[in-house]
Amino acid sequence: MDLYGRVAIVTGAAGDIGRASAVALAEAGSSLVLVDLSEERLAEACAAASEAHGVEAVPVTADVRQSEDVRRYVDTATERFGRIDVLFSNAASRAARSHSPSAPRSSSTTSWP
Repeated sequence: MDLYGRVAIVTGAAGDIGRASAVALAEAGSSLVLVDLSEERLAEACAAASEAHGVEAVPVTADVRQSEDVRRYVDTATERFGRIDVLFSNAASRAARSHSPSAPRSSSTTSWP
């Protein structure tokens, strides 16, 4: 897959799947905006993707459940790179990670800006 010159946003980028996906997108040539709540692990994911494949990876510490945070990482991508070509939505809430059928589910009524 050739994504040279493309721009990808990866949410949940500090986790195992998000980080592996970011590295794969970087390997394909995509510039990256990596999003996660964990600032430290996010910096590590950016370094892994950009150093291994020579692409630019921009970290954005954000909560995908907050509309102002979503606007911020979308704005970061468009201001830095001028476009968004790929959105890999990998972030999960704590409730979604639980395997308990009685775990409370959050319901978001946030509308897209």
